[in-house]
Amino acid sequence: MTDATLLPGFFGFERLGQSDRLGGGNILAPVPLPSRIVLADAEIASIPAGKPPRIPKRDPHWRRPSRRRVLSIRDRLRELYGRPVNEPHGHPIAELVRGVLSQNTNDRNRDVAFGRLRERFGSWEEVRAAAVEDVEEAIRPGGLAPTKAVRIVRILEAIAGDEGHLENDALAWLADAPLQEARDYLCDLPGV
Repeated sequence: MTDATLLPGFFGFERLGQSDRLGGGNILAPVPLPSRIVLADAEIASIPAGKPPRIPKRDPHWRRPSRRRVLSIRDRLRELYGRPVNEPHGHPIAELVRGVLSQNTNDRNRDVAFGRLRERFGSWEEVRAAAVEDVEEAIRPGGLAPTKAVRIVRILEAIAGDEGHLENDALAWLADAPLQEARDYLCDLPGV
């Protein structure tokens, strides 16, 4: 590097060629920072030499709204849109499989993958007994199909347990179980 020099720049060191030292233009050359800037609230701030400007994370005059104001806004939104209701989709195994399919995707892709899985296989027992590659192909629109297919099959095998078959009401007991017991059971399933 006989005809180039490294100069400290804003983002580190940048190369300044022979023609640049002689007055030519180099778009990678360091650009001097202004000594003062105008902030969004029209205040003028001085910038210490050699340091980039610090951009505030939020308006320093901002204050959290009162609880009363937040509740008032919530009530007006409920009047306009109604109160949201989170109803279960139905079958506990279907809920669990939907949960796996929803990982790292949007609701639309999850629903397409779930629909294709239910179309291809008539029961959860058929999904459990199927080859992982077949499950993977069915759920491909949901994304991460190779990972999710293995998880779904393993979860269904764990639910089937020692009996080796999956009953429709295999998870029905969760509705009446204490919350911590149900949570522990579900979290012990592979991939949950």
